[in-house]
Amino acid sequence: ILGPFYVENPPRHDNGANICLDGKGQPLVVRGRVLAADGTPIAGATVDAWQTNDDGFYDVQQPGTQPAMNLRGIFTTDAEGRYHFRSVKPRDYPIPDDGPVGQLLRAMGRGPNRAAHIHFRVKAPGFAE
Repeated sequence: ILGPFYVENPPRHDNGANICLDGKGQPLVVRGRVLAADGTPIAGATVDAWQTNDDGFYDVQQPGTQPAMNLRGIFTTDAEGRYHFRSVKPRDYPIPDDGPVGQLLRAMGRGPNRAAHIHFRVKAPGFAE
């Protein structure tokens, strides 16, 4: 499930690029590796990342306030399966808690806030998504 804030075809960036287009927030560097189950690096995998800004909103929630495609991007892993990019520290945010979702959260004794996080969607030829 990609959720309501996933956007198809975000911009492709070179490793090391900054996906924060408005310059707001605490700087953050994200580094990772994409590996097969046996630990072999996967070169040429695409890493699609998206996140909230430091106010807890995705760009599609604030058109006109945030630049389009702010805090989104696709990166390609190198020969060692590595990728990296610059961004800003994401923030927690509440999900709507009225209606059935709110009833479920209350029944489970949980609040509506999601922890700060970055979404990743990884694809590579020959591997399941």
